Amino acid sequence: MTSFHRIQIISARLLLLLASSLVGYLLPSPQLCAQAVAESAAQPPAAAPATDPAGNLRSPASPTNPPAATAPPGAEVPPATTLPIDPIAGRIQEIQQRLAQTQAEIASNPDEAKKGLTDLYQKAITDLQAAQTAREKLQEWEARTVAAPQTLQTVLQQLETLKQQKDKPATFNFPNMDEGKIKVQQLGTELAAATAKRTKLTEEEAAREKRRKELPQLISDLKTLQDQQTKAGSPADAANAPAVTEALSWASDASLRSINQQILALESEQRAYEAEATLLPKQIELARSEENRLQELVKQANAQLEAIRTNRILQQRLELEHALLDTKSPANQEPINQELIKNLLQHLETWQNWTARHNLLQTKLATTNETLRVWREKRSKMDARVSTSPTSKSGGTFNSWVGLMLRKQRNELPDTDQLYAEISLLQEQMRAADALRFELDDELQTAQSQLTQEEAIQAASADNEDEPPKEARTEELLKQTIDILQAIQLDLNTHVDALYETANQIQNTIHLSIDYQEFIDKHVLFIRSSERLQSSDIPSLMEAFHWLVSLDNWRFTGALLLRDIYQEPWWYTLLVVGLGILLANQTNLRRRLGEVSTKASKNTCTQFSYTVRGILLTFLISSPLPLALLFFFWRLTVRSQLEYTMGADLQFVQAVSSSLLLTVSVFLPAELLRQLCRSNGLGIKHFGWPESESKSLGNNLRWLINSTVPLIAVFGMLNYQADARWESSLGRVVFICLMPLISISLYRIFHPQTGIFSDFLRSNSGGWLDRTSLVWFLAIVLSPILMAFTSYLGYHYTAVRIAGHFASTMWMIVALTLVYCVLTRWILLNRRRLVRQQARQRLEDAAKRDSGTAAPAVDDTTVDLITLNEQTRRLVTSVVVATGLGIAYRIWFDVLPAVDMLNSVQLWTTQGPTPDENINITLANVVLVIPILILAIIAGRNVPGLLEIALLQYLPLTKAAKYAITTMFRYAILAISIMAVSYVLGLQWASIQWLVAALGVGLGFGLQEIFANFVSGIILLFEQPLRVGDTITVDGTTGVVSKIRMRATTIINWDRQELIVPNKDLITGKLLNWTLSDTMNRIVVNVGIAYGSDTSRACDIIREICEEHPNIMSSPSPVITFEGFGDNTLNLVVRAYLESLDNRLATIHEMHQQIYMAFGTAGIEIAFPQRDLHIRSIPDRLSKWFESRS
Repeated sequence: MTSFHRIQIISARLLLLLASSLVGYLLPSPQLCAQAVAESAAQPPAAAPATDPAGNLRSPASPTNPPAATAPPGAEVPPATTLPIDPIAGRIQEIQQRLAQTQAEIASNPDEAKKGLTDLYQKAITDLQAAQTAREKLQEWEARTVAAPQTLQTVLQQLETLKQQKDKPATFNFPNMDEGKIKVQQLGTELAAATAKRTKLTEEEAAREKRRKELPQLISDLKTLQDQQTKAGSPADAANAPAVTEALSWASDASLRSINQQILALESEQRAYEAEATLLPKQIELARSEENRLQELVKQANAQLEAIRTNRILQQRLELEHALLDTKSPANQEPINQELIKNLLQHLETWQNWTARHNLLQTKLATTNETLRVWREKRSKMDARVSTSPTSKSGGTFNSWVGLMLRKQRNELPDTDQLYAEISLLQEQMRAADALRFELDDELQTAQSQLTQEEAIQAASADNEDEPPKEARTEELLKQTIDILQAIQLDLNTHVDALYETANQIQNTIHLSIDYQEFIDKHVLFIRSSERLQSSDIPSLMEAFHWLVSLDNWRFTGALLLRDIYQEPWWYTLLVVGLGILLANQTNLRRRLGEVSTKASKNTCTQFSYTVRGILLTFLISSPLPLALLFFFWRLTVRSQLEYTMGADLQFVQAVSSSLLLTVSVFLPAELLRQLCRSNGLGIKHFGWPESESKSLGNNLRWLINSTVPLIAVFGMLNYQADARWESSLGRVVFICLMPLISISLYRIFHPQTGIFSDFLRSNSGGWLDRTSLVWFLAIVLSPILMAFTSYLGYHYTAVRIAGHFASTMWMIVALTLVYCVLTRWILLNRRRLVRQQARQRLEDAAKRDSGTAAPAVDDTTVDLITLNEQTRRLVTSVVVATGLGIAYRIWFDVLPAVDMLNSVQLWTTQGPTPDENINITLANVVLVIPILILAIIAGRNVPGLLEIALLQYLPLTKAAKYAITTMFRYAILAISIMAVSYVLGLQWASIQWLVAALGVGLGFGLQEIFANFVSGIILLFEQPLRVGDTITVDGTTGVVSKIRMRATTIINWDRQELIVPNKDLITGKLLNWTLSDTMNRIVVNVGIAYGSDTSRACDIIREICEEHPNIMSSPSPVITFEGFGDNTLNLVVRAYLESLDNRLATIHEMHQQIYMAFGTAGIEIAFPQRDLHIRSIPDRLSKWFESRS
């Protein structure tokens, strides 16, 4: 829309307003005329409706042709009609008529071309209806704009009235408790309504602030769309039918009308917000004032009610005390009356106690409601300030102010632990109140029963004229007891309701606190805590430096410590004595550590106490300086708390104490790790760390401590003081200087060639860790540099927080590594002890056999040390890994909500569960895939082993069954991981089933062997024609099955060669399993004796050998046969059976050896081949040569 057209619109509106005041009586509705002129003037010339010579509106489809020219062929052309005053309503009516006509034609004669016309008509009607809705909103916003000044004046008058009422506080004078309770309930209802009104206005204010940010972008987008459609104009195609051209023109015109009306409505909404900029805050102030007034009235009414209740209790108590004195007089001694009065006094005391509790509870409830209200308002306002839309630029728009507010409010959030403790206390009070209610019910029933009996006695006494009438004092006391018990019950029920309401409000406060903390954690990392570091920060930097080195501050801190020394000298005496002993014995401690480490490093050491003593000595060597820093942190904290109660300014002292704690948290673990790397320390002597890497790590840690600890102390002071400018100037400079020093240390420690992993990488060259060494090395080294650069850009809080979490994670890994080393050391020493015990037992058994004593029975429960050691190590590894994951989650828990901000980076869209629902896949989904894959790898490697150790080994399962279960469990973990990754990436089954089907067909042909082997592997695991550990023969190769994988099975033959056999061949082919159902096997020994030997004697000797051999089974018995006559031998064959294949070769060897020795002793000759050589003639020369030689 050009500026000329805009001037036309404004001029038309002004002229219309002037004309309407003169000829208003001629028109039924001046507003409709103004709207009609505004509508026609606001349209662009290309889309403006045409008029006929009489001035009537005409169809815009063809400005030069009559309507008959635009009618479809064969259709009856309706006569031209003048549109009503409202052009939008008239156009909707005309299009609806044309739509009904077209639908009727389609019903009688279906035509695909006409179905497209109905879509165009429907779209035009929808756009025109949207234009009508936007016009109604336009009128509403304009009315609000006009009424804003008058409404503001009214609100101001109401505020003034409330102020005057506040100067005249209301007073209550309830005649009794019932009327007071009714009034309190009425005021409570009014207060709830006022609170709801104030909450609604506050939410409207937050929503309006958010809406005001969105309006400029919405208007800009609509204007861009309007310009695009205006330039495009009505689609004109000579090939289209006239009806289609008309429908397209109507649709284009309706779209432009809708866009134009929406723009006008949004602009009017902006003006209304500007006009009500002062009104809405005043309305909120009025609502809050009304709420405060009603709260004060409720408070005063409750106070009056409590005063009436207290006076009533006191009055009745005084009366009962006087009555009790009367019953003790000699003239009026009735034990029943004394007992009743004492019970009444106890009930009154109980009533008074619960009344006091209820007053405190009312105060607590009011405080809780106020806290909840305040934080709800803060949450609503901050939610409006920090937009969560994908196009939000809150981080760059609000900069450091919003970030500072978020961090401040996060520190001020209600403590959820304390709130949970308060709920527990309220629950205890609820249980006590419930118990008292049951007790009161019983006493009330007893009193009512006694009253009935007393009334019967009084009635009987009145009927008997001979007896004098008895006094009705007991009856009065019982009625008074019933009244008091009922009053207590009523107040107790009110108190219980208040308890539940208070607990509910506290629970709401907890939910709000958790939700707001997640909201802050989600946004605070992506909002600048300060501007980019620049020269304007120098004044703040110098100011912070002067504060840091100020002698007055350090003198005040020293004076504070001197006062503490004077008042608490014993603590400082203990410190001096303890540190003196530790420092004086440093040489002795190092010498004793060397002695313990020397003993522990011997291969014969089995005492874990050496390692425990080494840990204790290492801590004592490392502890003097950290203990001193911790002591001064403790004393400064205690002293500052005492001085704070006296109103002293202790910001510098508190910063020093916080800095000491931060310094100790960094220095102590680094120093402990450095002492572990000593040449005679735990790392080398106890845990078996490589000596060169340990010494290198110790030297680098010394450099790291010396270079970074002073900067960490300064950073701690600046980070914990209250002035944010100092933290963002000097504190940021210190942080930026600190990060490169840490990066240099990490470079030295983790260098692949000279770092702590160098030996491991050399011994595992070609592994994944070696191949990716450049990646993880650069990631570790450049992380501090990245944090420094992030801080420089203004995201200092983000950098500090992430760096702190990285440091905590690294120290956690170090601590778990040390725990793992200690546990593996304990496992090693226990294994050595068991090996010694088993060796000692074998020696004792051998000594008994040599001495002729009967050998003990074979113990089948002998511990398999290798298996036990492997299982224990696997269990320790699984526990350590699981613990590390839990601790890492706890460390990064408060940062995880920030990952949700990655949802603003949309990557692609997938179809949801329903056709109308789409799922946006963002960068957060891709980031979430990484921990899922890591967990899947860790679980796939450790969980099956942990399952075997924790459960399967206690079940009556075979080794093959356990292997099948753990393998299928591993497959299940893989499948679950794939499904989880697919779900995170939006790969729903409904959206990819066609792709899976296509891939299934393609893979079925292309990779049918792979799938056949996979299915065959599953069949092998369940059918178990062979198992891990079985001895089988496949294609002439005999070996032991070692692995059954997804594609193939590994067999290790007797030459320790691995034969890889596809699973399909094992299912479809033939194999020989030596140990499938029975491990018993037969050996065959062939023996050849010389001709002329005694075969019966030879068979008897062989039979005796078989019977005496421990490995040969007696059932089935050995078979010795004379098989036949050979060329040179008499062939004997021995067939014997063994229980297993374990000693097969050894048994055959021993049989051969024993048979040979037994035959030699018996004089039976082992035959060997013999040949007779017959020489017929010798040449003459050869004969002469033999003769000459002889």
